[in-house]
Amino acid sequence: GCVIISLSIALAQPERIQILEPLPQQKTVRDIIFVIESSASLLLPDYQMEGQSESRMNVVKSVLDQFISGLEGNRFGLAIYADNAYTLMPLTSDQTAARLNLKRLKPHLAGRLDTAMGEALGLALKQTDESLQPKDSNTNETLRRVVVLISDGLSKPSRLPISEAINYAQMMQVPIYTIGVGSSNQSADQRLYTGLLYQPLES
Repeated sequence: GCVIISLSIALAQPERIQILEPLPQQKTVRDIIFVIESSASLLLPDYQMEGQSESRMNVVKSVLDQFISGLEGNRFGLAIYADNAYTLMPLTSDQTAARLNLKRLKPHLAGRLDTAMGEALGLALKQTDESLQPKDSNTNETLRRVVVLISDGLSKPSRLPISEAINYAQMMQVPIYTIGVGSSNQSADQRLYTGLLYQPLES
């Protein structure tokens, strides 16, 4: 929970952003899959980093890179969506591979609009289902599965209803956390997910 809250705070400053230091390594190993919007709106330069205007996408990549590099022992996966949904990187404990795959992420990689959010959540949840492991005999801890959705808001209806992804997640007992990026202007505030600091997708 602390990881998600800190990540949310890092991404919730549309005017000026200060990259947070990675958190200390947690004892419990987690599978964390980031579902990242890659539509055209992620090109908007409404953040500032080191005094320079920066796009939403570059800020997301920078923050995630620091978190991944600072959380050794966890496994990470990347799913992206816009018009379509893809698994950019299956779950891996290789931090170097995860950070290299993160560099591949850019707007338009999956299209221009954001209609495949539901499919992307489904892909991420399927990965967590396939990754389920029995209790580790050495630590006696159950591997924790988490999905983190990073979006600047749902501007078009998702082809696969979000409610179906939520129901699937609840059945699997996998929490989905949403993080909103971008400025909170009047038009953005009318979107479903924008402007969030930290909020579970399910109620």
